[in-house]
Amino acid sequence: LGEARNISSLRVTGAKAYRGYVVVAAEPGIEIDPPQVQNLREIHTAAAPLRVPGAQYAYRFREGDWGLGLLARRRPAEIRAEVFHLESVGEALAYGSAVINYVITGSPVDELRFRLPASFENVEFVGRDVRRWLREGDAWVVKLNQKILGDYSLAATYTQRYGPGQPIQLGTLHCLDVQTQT
Repeated sequence: LGEARNISSLRVTGAKAYRGYVVVAAEPGIEIDPPQVQNLREIHTAAAPLRVPGAQYAYRFREGDWGLGLLARRRPAEIRAEVFHLESVGEALAYGSAVINYVITGSPVDELRFRLPASFENVEFVGRDVRRWLREGDAWVVKLNQKILGDYSLAATYTQRYGPGQPIQLGTLHCLDVQTQT
């Protein structure tokens, strides 16, 4: 990643003609700059006879001396979060929960970070592939079993004490490392 790669034509011993296709694809989270080509004609990725998931570029060649220069780099993760807060009030204790719906684009992530008031107790996170959560300073870090990309939902629950001089805090879960939170 971040380093130019040159791919040259393949030679087949005894071949009299060279014709074929070159399709360029990348894993999620990897972005490929427009390739530098030599003796290749660009075609639509759907026009290649072989379907390649995630194809970004496709070329046809009719000569055996083609070349392709590629530069790939990791895309930064872009995370948008939408949070729905719900509070239930009991005697001297408020029960809170939040459902966080994420849209993750660019690179996949394997941890999500939050900020909650230090006075919150019994904090738990529930979601697909949640391995564990821990407090690091003033932030909570939720570790996932595998990297996620696309839509993802997570629930957080907690309790908070309230009384005279200690009001109930509403909407205080903040997602960290996100571009937008609503």
